[in-house]
Amino acid sequence: MSHHNVFLVYLLTLLIFLAIDSFWLSLVSPKLYKRYLKPILAEKPNFWAAAIFYLIFIIGLLYFVVYPNKTDSYSHIILSSAMYGLMTYATFDLTNQAILKKWSYIISLIDIIWGIIIATVTTLIITRIFFK
Repeated sequence: MSHHNVFLVYLLTLLIFLAIDSFWLSLVSPKLYKRYLKPILAEKPNFWAAAIFYLIFIIGLLYFVVYPNKTDSYSHIILSSAMYGLMTYATFDLTNQAILKKWSYIISLIDIIWGIIIATVTTLIITRIFFK
């Protein structure tokens, strides 16, 4: 695959991930986070930090999941992407659980499940578009 196509795969993966996550960020997380994390929530999100997360997460998703598994069966792609979502989101949530005074177990559980779902759905879509 040429460098041009790698950039196209990256860009489309980022857009798919952002589209799916915008659902979560606009419909689910505001009420959920206010309910469980209100004392520690920032008034406004740090958009620079969020942008850096998205850029890095997609690099990892492509490097560790999509490209190594692009010709594998869907069951293997699902397992690999679910594990990536589990590991990345669990790192964030369980680190917060370990170091913050008021971090909700419920938020950790829900957020880790969301990480598994969004990584898997994004991977399945991008794999279907470019490699199957």
